[in-house]
Amino acid sequence: MISSQDYSELIRCKGITKAELNTMLDHHMEKTDNSVSLVQDYIERKQVTIGEKRKLKQSLAKIVEAECKSLELQTKQQTMFEYMDTISTDVSFEEMAETLLSRYSTTFPIEYSQTYRYVFILLVIKRWERGLNE
Repeated sequence: MISSQDYSELIRCKGITKAELNTMLDHHMEKTDNSVSLVQDYIERKQVTIGEKRKLKQSLAKIVEAECKSLELQTKQQTMFEYMDTISTDVSFEEMAETLLSRYSTTFPIEYSQTYRYVFILLVIKRWERGLNE
């Protein structure tokens, strides 16, 4: 317990002020990964049947859950980040997705459907676009 009545002494012992904490939280929020909501928006705007949208959305939920537990998916994401850093990125989002899908599709385990692979690649591209690979 601090016996000092001096606010500056209290801050010195406490470590940070409320303003400093808010600044740190704001900075963290800027770096927060909102790629899932960006991919959801992309799926919503995609010109496909409602059945296909449903399938994509279900795959997104499952792949997000899976990647939290899967070192293999995390490693695959890092590999894709590195690849995107080395190739021309003067292409559309969908073209990049097709490029990554054709390059990495066969490297996924058999339990990941083509739709899961596609949605995972969408997440990776959105994270790369936002600079979350650094």
